[in-house]
Amino acid sequence: MLLRLRQGVGRLLRTETDRGVVVLLDPRFLQASYRAAVLATLPAATIKIGTAEDMLGVVQEFLGQKQLATWQEQHKKQQKVVG
Repeated sequence: MLLRLRQGVGRLLRTETDRGVVVLLDPRFLQASYRAAVLATLPAATIKIGTAEDMLGVVQEFLGQKQLATWQEQHKKQQKVVG
């Protein structure tokens, strides 16, 4: 699991100037004994903890409203193709 997570983040953030957001939505992560191992696997980052609803605001602030709207539109198009 750690290897796949690291590879996935590596595909998102390829260079020092790339920006991205990784959201772990499993509430068990906060109490998990493997939390330190997961965090050690990922690149240094700002960590925010909150509900899924809270995270939308955090992502919005990080990416900016325009970038988030663009991503949401692309995601809707992808869902139509898949679903």
